[in-house]
Amino acid sequence: MKYSNTIIIGSGAAAMGALLGLKRSKPLILDVGFDYKGKTSLQNKNINKSQRVKNLKINSMNNKFATASNQELIKFKKTNFKGVVSYALGGLANLWGGGVYRFDNNDLKNFPINYNDLRKYYDFLSKKIFKIQGKSDCLKKFLKEENMYDNLKLQGLSNEIIQNYYCNKKKINNHNFYLGKSRIALNKKEPRKLKYTSVFDNQSLVNEIFNPKKIIKNIIKKKKLTYKKNILVKSFKQIGNNIIVKTKNLKLNKIEKFKCKRLILGSGTINTTQIVLSSVKAYNKNLNFLDNVTITIPIFAKNNIKNADIYKNNLCLINLVNSTKNKKVNYFGSFFGVPKISILERFIKIKKKIYSKNYLLERISKNLGLLVIFFPSKKNLISLDENNRVNINMTNNKKYKNELLKILKLIKILKLKTYKFFTNINNNGNGIHYAGTLPMKYKPKKFQCDKWGKLHGYNNVYIVDGSNLTNLPAKNLTYTIMANAMRIASNLR
Repeated sequence: MKYSNTIIIGSGAAAMGALLGLKRSKPLILDVGFDYKGKTSLQNKNINKSQRVKNLKINSMNNKFATASNQELIKFKKTNFKGVVSYALGGLANLWGGGVYRFDNNDLKNFPINYNDLRKYYDFLSKKIFKIQGKSDCLKKFLKEENMYDNLKLQGLSNEIIQNYYCNKKKINNHNFYLGKSRIALNKKEPRKLKYTSVFDNQSLVNEIFNPKKIIKNIIKKKKLTYKKNILVKSFKQIGNNIIVKTKNLKLNKIEKFKCKRLILGSGTINTTQIVLSSVKAYNKNLNFLDNVTITIPIFAKNNIKNADIYKNNLCLINLVNSTKNKKVNYFGSFFGVPKISILERFIKIKKKIYSKNYLLERISKNLGLLVIFFPSKKNLISLDENNRVNINMTNNKKYKNELLKILKLIKILKLKTYKFFTNINNNGNGIHYAGTLPMKYKPKKFQCDKWGKLHGYNNVYIVDGSNLTNLPAKNLTYTIMANAMRIASNLR
């Protein structure tokens, strides 16, 4: 049985944050570790059709490795959940568009921590690990980011949207809407002149966006950790002061065990929850499960935009915030460009009669975009049955008609056009912001963590991924997962 003082499960945003926070420790990472270049016997198998998500980034040929072998390595009980898990090196962060949005005290309500507990870790990440493309604009009071530089000139549809916003700013703000440039995490090196091609169709943009696995690969090269891939973690058990981790070696097709003093779980919310429930054989035990509800609205300019370059609109370059006077973000929006009408069809439900008139849509494709709205999560349920199948039951998402009417009115003020029947309240699980199953609490109980991520009932088992988030506001959670994982790991002695 192999021994390591510290074992980290996973290699995504949470694992990276934990690695940055650990002091004087050379941990062992256990990971399945599919990668874009490294194919395995499992990687090219089809994803379970019942679990497919209508999401452009997942359906990209270059990103399918991120959700490879869902059907082989995890079993879902058939429910209304249409999401995914990742066994890739970098996890679901491979599908991250780079959006970095700090959680403020409104977002951290009911957490046993506040913004000041996370601030120095946000600052470290934004100064030392990546650079944030953004601008001090109307969104600053909601997003709090200070360490930004503006190296991007908006063009085409993105420029049209932001210009129309400033022309009608007072009217739009009176409706509690605010627009500004997205905050995007890019590689630390000074980027070249930014040429944003499609995040959905090729790797050129992905190479500009920061990916946590790049930090992990760099640490591996410096031999500051031991990385063992093709390892699927099944469960763990505490014996005395040690933790025994049971795994399956996928390459050798055999069970292997590892021993450690500290176990850090950062393999993503669904994977981590399955491991914890399986470890104590807590079958049919319901835990809360969070994911942002999303609505997709196609938009296009009323008039042709001269020299519109669709390949500079495909990244999320503009964000929308709906907020009341206390600066609480009620919901959050991202404007995307759409390079091909066929991709648009994948994302939204278009009535059959429209298909016969696709040529009309092709003519305006350069001025097409998508507005994706993220709402705070409702409480859903996750459990594990006796056959080790994951059961996720999601609440009904069809209750946002009033908000949708407000958004359609905003689109009209922005001099854009859409049709109500084009809009789509997306499938359950489509937000891919999974969290909240093992939440941090002031006074934790079973299947909960304390403020330092320590799982109740164990001496040295720590949760550092989205599982430990108490609430899920209408913001991308990746930045906060990294900062919180770093905070937890920096406290370990």
